[in-house]
Amino acid sequence: MSPEALAGPHRARVVPPVDRLAVRRPPGGFGAERVFYWRSISHREVDFVIRRGRDRVDLVECKINPDQVERTAIDAFRVRYPEGDNYVVSPGVKQPYRVRRGDHVMQVCGTADLG
Repeated sequence: MSPEALAGPHRARVVPPVDRLAVRRPPGGFGAERVFYWRSISHREVDFVIRRGRDRVDLVECKINPDQVERTAIDAFRVRYPEGDNYVVSPGVKQPYRVRRGDHVMQVCGTADLG
């Protein structure tokens, strides 16, 4: 799936990240060529999206406090791209866990769990 295909007809922007250090070891071990960020024309953003396959895209939100995840961007993204996993990465999380936010299950983990 190309960045243009990820953007789709809704005119959202999918752009390769500038800071390669932040995506050195994304979930699933994908390289930077499959890691993007997503922003809609209404300025909803997902920190990173990872192409896992033709119709599957994971999203990654990075938060100091994993309880402060903004659901509106996740909801907007998942309407357009329903297949994929949802991650929240937070440096203070010692043990990975799952939590439901609305219709979505979020996998919450620390930065040490990414590798």
